[in-house]
Amino acid sequence: MLSIDERKKLSRLQHKKYRHIVNKFIVEGVRVLEEALKTNRIEKLYYSNDLSSSKRKNQLINDTHKKNIPIKKIPDSELREISNTISNQGILGVVQIPPKRMPKFENNCIYLDEIRDPGNVGTIFRTADWFGVHEIVLSKSSVDPYNPKVVRSGMGAHFRINIHTDYDLKKIKSSGYVILAADTKGNSIQTFTPTNKIKWCLIMGSEGDGISKKNRCLVDNFIAIPGSENSDSLNVGVATGILLNHLTQ
Repeated sequence: MLSIDERKKLSRLQHKKYRHIVNKFIVEGVRVLEEALKTNRIEKLYYSNDLSSSKRKNQLINDTHKKNIPIKKIPDSELREISNTISNQGILGVVQIPPKRMPKFENNCIYLDEIRDPGNVGTIFRTADWFGVHEIVLSKSSVDPYNPKVVRSGMGAHFRINIHTDYDLKKIKSSGYVILAADTKGNSIQTFTPTNKIKWCLIMGSEGDGISKKNRCLVDNFIAIPGSENSDSLNVGVATGILLNHLTQ
């Protein structure tokens, strides 16, 4: 069973302020925990009594034990209490947030400008990972990348990409990047041909407000995805995938 103090600390990890005080966050589900284990960032693993029904979960437990990471079996009721999902997989871990560092101004990157929907941000992380774009920068007012819903929808991408927060776009531009911005009124993406000679940073804004005013003046090229005139806009996660498919060819 969990002690009162342990239950309290685990519950507080659902809140952004506490996560960044202790530099830890909660990861749920076998698949995402498998990715976390590869990076040696799991601090402690918790699982409930129904674990024996899954060979993959048991393998995760064994692999975690081999790395001498603390493991604790707790009742289903306690795991549900600290879980952020209605239908959890009976396993979660406390994982370390990597220390902040300066972005590597060497590779193409994505800048998320005031995107607050956690599901969209997690999807963008997963999509960027698929296309090999591993430097992701979030503006100060974007959602916390370690929000449980972001982590869940990222499906393990958190452990394969580099996440930077509260970083000014001006610094990226001054490092020699061509700044591209998704905008429905921009030029068709088909007219923009990326080359290996340039480094680009793709800005994605929120679906409601688009690119913020302070960042619009830094944009070199506004690009758009051709589509039906009857449709207002695309989901930002979907749009990111379409743009990256073109930019990474």
